[in-house]
Amino acid sequence: MQSLRILAVEDHKGTLDILTSQLEQMGHSCIGVETAEEALSKLQEKPDDFDVLLTDWMLPGIDGAELIRKLRTQDREAYLYIMLITVLEEKKAFLEGMDAGADDYLMKPVDADELRARLGVANRLLSLNEKIASQSIELEALRAAI
Repeated sequence: MQSLRILAVEDHKGTLDILTSQLEQMGHSCIGVETAEEALSKLQEKPDDFDVLLTDWMLPGIDGAELIRKLRTQDREAYLYIMLITVLEEKKAFLEGMDAGADDYLMKPVDADELRARLGVANRLLSLNEKIASQSIELEALRAAI
């Protein structure tokens, strides 16, 4: 699996430290922040520095679902794969998170093996997206040459 550049948002410092450590042990680079506002700032400063956003739902200020809604309205060069992590087990919460624009939904406590598997899916989807974007550029170049 290719190394992913991950931004993790979790308001509990201890949980954030464990999550970032797990991600780094899996071979990914990870930056952790404690609020949605910090995440938005990082993603606005350098929008294409991250492949994946892992966000907790319950955050102070802007919650994870609202963070996702805000991000899905922004224009980005590359696709940002978003995984919502939560203790909310109700089907209604799952549907709301997915409707907000999450690509995946993971229950707490986070199981490292399940997280690794889901990041494998993210990696495959991001690779396909890159391939499609590259082919689109090649096609545009061919059209321009005609």
